[in-house]
Amino acid sequence: MRIAQAFILDQLERFMLIPKEVSEILASLARQFIVPIIGLMLTIAIPIGIVLSKTKVHGPLIIITNVLFACYIYTLLRGGFISLSLPSGLPLGLTGQVILEDPFIIRILTIPIILNILKGILVTVRPLTDTP
Repeated sequence: MRIAQAFILDQLERFMLIPKEVSEILASLARQFIVPIIGLMLTIAIPIGIVLSKTKVHGPLIIITNVLFACYIYTLLRGGFISLSLPSGLPLGLTGQVILEDPFIIRILTIPIILNILKGILVTVRPLTDTP
């Protein structure tokens, strides 16, 4: 996520001629709202895919929906690098941070997504038939 935020900062500063302070605020807002935006796109794409299930656009919709789902999972789990900070005000003045670096979770969660993308490719390539 830090790489994406640095990329957004660089693009805002370079092409939009926005001061560095404003671009940092915009990049942090983009980072905060990326998961809800992808979730909103998923909630729109899934019902459209269900309604258009026996049409020519069903295969590409399966692909688009699963790519969105992969982006959603990746950004939600922060690429498998999850950090949790203990709240302040704990007894005995305890403080700390737990960092879980496990991209294996992302690999496991992408297996069904990859299989569904392959399904979308097969649905796109095969001809439509009238058989139930």
